[in-house]
Amino acid sequence: MFFHDSFTAIIEAHDDYKLCARRLFQSAYQGEFVYDPVLEPDRVEAASLAGFMPMSADIANAIYFTPKLHTLRCMMDPASVHVSKSARRESRRYNIAMNLDFTDTLLSCAAEHGDDWLSMELCSAFMSLHAQRHKRSAAFISCELLYGSDVVAGEVGYLIGGAYASLSGFTNVSGAGTVQLVAMAGLLAAQGVRVWDLGMPIQYKVTLGADMLRRPAYIPLLESAYALPRPQALVDEIEPCSAFSILEAR
Repeated sequence: MFFHDSFTAIIEAHDDYKLCARRLFQSAYQGEFVYDPVLEPDRVEAASLAGFMPMSADIANAIYFTPKLHTLRCMMDPASVHVSKSARRESRRYNIAMNLDFTDTLLSCAAEHGDDWLSMELCSAFMSLHAQRHKRSAAFISCELLYGSDVVAGEVGYLIGGAYASLSGFTNVSGAGTVQLVAMAGLLAAQGVRVWDLGMPIQYKVTLGADMLRRPAYIPLLESAYALPRPQALVDEIEPCSAFSILEAR
């Protein structure tokens, strides 16, 4: 890895992402992204295992892998999620599932948010990693919220040890996205996940109970969580179950 300037770090083919993360952590690097011209599943997994969040960008008509090591990131224990009265009430209408249809959920996320960072090339890498999730160290998984047989909200993310990272979500029914988040938190906590990595600071994440941590605080937290056993049930398919029941069991 070499630094073009204080905001631009370039990844080279022989680089180890964990060593790169350590260099950024220890240096005065002011940027959050690194730039890798190679976007393929092994690189995506390596960056994720090093604490980066996988992203991509179109730079001069070429898609670059641009993993992000936030200066400030939202983190929390899913067991401590705040459930509003309205979310608990609305949860009676829905069922929640895991890995019901990763590809459809991922493409719904891309359709809702555009391809600013979630390019089709990155989606392809995520789909490959999901298909191989049982033998990968980073398991790319999905969560779906259903009203009857219709998926009305969902998200994709990845599980490493006892940490789960949310990457992108979608909703097409008002309020369903919040129910999906808090019910998923219940599933994560029940299966032993100790760290929920929510990425960049946004108010709704703080409302859920997330803390905003800087690199010196969140990187060691992730490293400790990554070393924990991975909950296998979250890697397999979890059939639709009552979102309300999940919340009541907390």
